[in-house]
Amino acid sequence: MELEQTIGKMKTERTLLLVAGLVGIFALTAANGEGQLNPNSVPGLALAAANTPVLTKTGSPLVKQGKRARIDAAKLPAGMILDEDVPFVASPQNPYQRLDILYFKPTSQPRAAIVVLHGGGFSSTGNRKWCHPLMLQLAQEGYVTVAVGYRVALAAPYPAQIEDCKTAIRWLRANAAKYGIDPEHIGGLGGSAGAVMAALVAVVDKAAGMEGSGHLEQSSRVQAAVCLSGAYDFRLETYQRLSAEGHVQREHPGGLALLFEPDPLKRRQLVKQLGVGRADAEATSPLAAADLRALEAHPDWARGFSPVTHLTKDSPPLLIFHSEHDQLDPRNAKEFEQALRAAGRQDAVIIVPGNDHGDALYLRHPDVRAKVNVFLAEQLHVGVPPPTTEK
Repeated sequence: MELEQTIGKMKTERTLLLVAGLVGIFALTAANGEGQLNPNSVPGLALAAANTPVLTKTGSPLVKQGKRARIDAAKLPAGMILDEDVPFVASPQNPYQRLDILYFKPTSQPRAAIVVLHGGGFSSTGNRKWCHPLMLQLAQEGYVTVAVGYRVALAAPYPAQIEDCKTAIRWLRANAAKYGIDPEHIGGLGGSAGAVMAALVAVVDKAAGMEGSGHLEQSSRVQAAVCLSGAYDFRLETYQRLSAEGHVQREHPGGLALLFEPDPLKRRQLVKQLGVGRADAEATSPLAAADLRALEAHPDWARGFSPVTHLTKDSPPLLIFHSEHDQLDPRNAKEFEQALRAAGRQDAVIIVPGNDHGDALYLRHPDVRAKVNVFLAEQLHVGVPPPTTEK
């Protein structure tokens, strides 16, 4: 019921925005004193609403699958195409190294693209199909949207996750013409663990040695990133300090232990014996102790996996959201804000009332969604081609 209500709300709000001729009705800054923004003040913003195939209230391509929803390609409007399970490496080691891409025909005039990265705590869960509702919503803003899979920790330890995301971005640039993508304007967006990955593909540079393989002549950087409910500092000293202050990690405990365990047999044992990735896993269980041991054993890996250690004044723009009562302590976002300011940056870090986590911040909060839409339009210089009926 909640899923159906969310989908219905998304469709209704989209229709109202189109009728009004507005996208991003709530601005980052209240330009007119009422929290609204004239879309014509952002290049391409109103154009995106007018020239993108419209989803009707009776024709949503989202279909329920378990507790989540995915796109039924057969129900998409004319001119909008979904390619699923596309490998972005020459020989995928497992099903994770694939992507789903929602794009537009014709492809002769390029659009900005958004890489959407899934959550799941890096452990044995997480699936790019979870991103389909986000893909669809962002596609209605005029973007080519791409849900990128990456190897979860059970399949491969750090830094495989970063390597896969960066490899996928380079693959997109190499195949930009096929999908009508402007390779100079690619953004990232992720929730929960995906927020960490979005931050990392924004701030980690080539010198860090986590580029992966394939199309190395292309850049793996995004031009901007949106992070929903992420953590940005996994360093041992930070973990110890926050734990001592009572700020215990409650979201996917044990994920770091799995991520930083190089032995595949021991990773499987962690899942079997400690329940890593289980929805009912408790932070006070042995999982928390396993996380601490992993950080102690691999402090260099922990630093490498922390966006805060890669951040510079010249890193691409970031937009950070975190719920006030998120099970992942909002202190993660607040301390990252301090690091941003120390680096001489003014990226917005916004604490949202309630306890919604990850993708739900975008899908359930119109004000968050509008701020994200305006930010991406400004940073990616959104402009889209005329509408089409080509299938």
